[in-house]
Amino acid sequence: MKRSMKCMTLLTVLMLLVSLCPLALAAEGDVTLRPIDVDNTNAYNEGAWCIRAEGDKLYIGAGNAIYVWTPGDAAEKPYVTGLNTGRVITDDTDADADADTADAPAEGEADDSAYFLSGFDVKDGVIYGYDFNSNYAVFSIRPDENGKPVYGDAVKLDLDDLMTDEGDYAYLDVSLVNVFVMGERLYVNGSDYNANQALLFSFDLATGERVDYDLPFVQRAAPYKDGKLICQTIDTMNAYDEETGKIKPFSLTVFDPETGDAEEAAQVDLPYHRIFGMQYDADSDTLYLALANKIYRMVGLENPELCAYHPANDFYEYNGISYTALLSGGLYVIDEQSSGIYVRSTDPAKLPTQTLSIYNFFNDKQHQKAAAAMDDVPIFFENDSYYSSAQELGQAMASGDNRFDILRVASTNIDFDRMAAKGYCLDLSSSKILTDYVNDLYPFMRDAVVKDGKLVGVPISMYAYGMKVNKKAFAELGIENIPDNWLDLIAFINDWAKPENEENREKYCVFQWEGTYKEQMFYNILSAYSDYFMANNQPLSLDTDMFRQLMNALNDMDASSLEVTVTWDEGDMPEELEELYNKTPLFYDSINYDVNYYDYNNSGEMWPLKLTPDVEIALPLNVQIMFVNPNSANQEAAIRYLEAYVQAADAETLANLSPNHNDPIESPYYEQSLMYQQRYLKQLEASINKATDETEKADLQEQYDAQVKYMAEFEKTGRYSATAESIAEYRAVMVHASLATPSILYKGDSDDFWTLRERYVDGQIGLEQFISEGEGKLRLMQLEDQ
Repeated sequence: MKRSMKCMTLLTVLMLLVSLCPLALAAEGDVTLRPIDVDNTNAYNEGAWCIRAEGDKLYIGAGNAIYVWTPGDAAEKPYVTGLNTGRVITDDTDADADADTADAPAEGEADDSAYFLSGFDVKDGVIYGYDFNSNYAVFSIRPDENGKPVYGDAVKLDLDDLMTDEGDYAYLDVSLVNVFVMGERLYVNGSDYNANQALLFSFDLATGERVDYDLPFVQRAAPYKDGKLICQTIDTMNAYDEETGKIKPFSLTVFDPETGDAEEAAQVDLPYHRIFGMQYDADSDTLYLALANKIYRMVGLENPELCAYHPANDFYEYNGISYTALLSGGLYVIDEQSSGIYVRSTDPAKLPTQTLSIYNFFNDKQHQKAAAAMDDVPIFFENDSYYSSAQELGQAMASGDNRFDILRVASTNIDFDRMAAKGYCLDLSSSKILTDYVNDLYPFMRDAVVKDGKLVGVPISMYAYGMKVNKKAFAELGIENIPDNWLDLIAFINDWAKPENEENREKYCVFQWEGTYKEQMFYNILSAYSDYFMANNQPLSLDTDMFRQLMNALNDMDASSLEVTVTWDEGDMPEELEELYNKTPLFYDSINYDVNYYDYNNSGEMWPLKLTPDVEIALPLNVQIMFVNPNSANQEAAIRYLEAYVQAADAETLANLSPNHNDPIESPYYEQSLMYQQRYLKQLEASINKATDETEKADLQEQYDAQVKYMAEFEKTGRYSATAESIAEYRAVMVHASLATPSILYKGDSDDFWTLRERYVDGQIGLEQFISEGEGKLRLMQLEDQ
């Protein structure tokens, strides 16, 4: 089968090509190509899978085509189409024509399978495609008069010693960071994670012969001047300076591939060592470095200077595909596949006077909507520092570290009460939008952020993990009394392990656990026990009758006939584990609780366990809270952002956070998902009719039949993301919810307690010694915490 059909996935089938019209931004020259329509929840963003630039031309790889755009153009234009990229075409042309185009052989070739395109570069107007996915080759591409590809000879790359051959397929052992053409060679730098080694090598474009270069710790390389490379070098395993608590400076090294000579040109002290893009402009002798949210420039490799902001938070690099480029005149281009292609002026004089920084935050659709509502203010994330406690974060803020305008914290990591009491949270009560939003939430969340009548924070999400039960499996077994507490579950496991249940155990299992039940149950019970004390606002204590009752029952449990213990070796999954995963579990542990119908329909019913039959369910939830730094110079913009953010919350988010949103929620993607599945089905049908090889035709027919079956099920279950039933089930569980706070069990200085726990689990000490010594360690940690 041709590669273009092999690589089709449901995800790519569902992608929708959105508007190509650039959006004007604050600075002159700033535009966004392929922007996602943040106001349309149905919108998918096809995204670009590679970008390259030469002069004033930006080349964009998307779908099975390469487009070209120059500054001032209203939209990009097709340059060469019908490429073999393994990506489904998502324009609005007829599906039969799409299928024909996707499989069209190259001019003068019987088959284009040798020209699978994973990425490309441009040199002197010539596109050089490369394949690091299947054929491992490099080849030139030019468009004919109809814009169809004409290929040069596919040159096999010398990679045999870097490959693992599994028989049916082979794969590259190294991860490629970037690939580019310079001179008559294709340069590659990447990483061998197994050997903790950075790699730099190149291939002759005419022969594919490889040359390896000895340049330690090269993380990123780019063409420089005089046939040399400019390289970022740093030992990433030792990049953190324990004494200063900061990332060490990295080196810019000029490397001559002809002689192998390397010379350090500069030391660069930036808050983060990971450079996502590096381009050199010979005309201005300027090196540009792209970090998350910011671009720096170095004229003459001196003095890194902030020159632009951009919204992209991260880049997912794969097989050396480029997501950054540099146009003439210093226009830097960044491709964030899910959001758009950002073109940014790099003139520091055009930097905005007001910005907004957010600590511990990441890009999502809700943020994109909020940012779009504030397109006059660049918003970026400050994630180069991490604070593990309220004390650490408070000390940083008190010391004058005012980089953060808005902060996001998790209630399980940061004691938000302490932050509010110390005055580290701006009073937001003047915002009716925020107060109305918070008043609509579950009371325990509202109470967490309203202090002395003042609103000092905004809950934006929460996470609850617990047990789910497969009631259908219990019904099939004829078991009516399902354990609803840990003591009864232990008794059930003892009974399930008896010989009379051996036949049932061939099809069903209690949990899909590898290893000993007793050890896993101990961890789960200890966590649930801690949650019980947290929910009841009591200091954790092991010296109780309840804890002894639970531990004694666990010690008496015999689950040896249920346990699957395997030794992992390289190769296929162990047979015993594969057999276990083919069984139907009666319970699922550590499953997320929310209103989502998909989880409700496929992972059983939410079933939080009590500790014992005579106590209440305890369900502390990890709540994510955003608040504003009272020392921020951008308080008005920060409040505007929070207002825009909560107003951008979708129906499912609101249903999870508020007891007042109970209407069924239709999936915003259902109609378009169905449309693209139907298109995919039509493409498969066209490919079947065209196929001449019987094996290929049978393979395609199998895919077609599977797609028909999937669509029949999807039309019944895919319409709703949350049903009235799934929301009601969630509401019934949420009556037990409370705010999770930092647990004493997971404090940074709790190593001694965990060592004691391991000794108990391993049988080195008895229960009473564990309780006695554990109680002392817990008391000490609680005193230190105060």
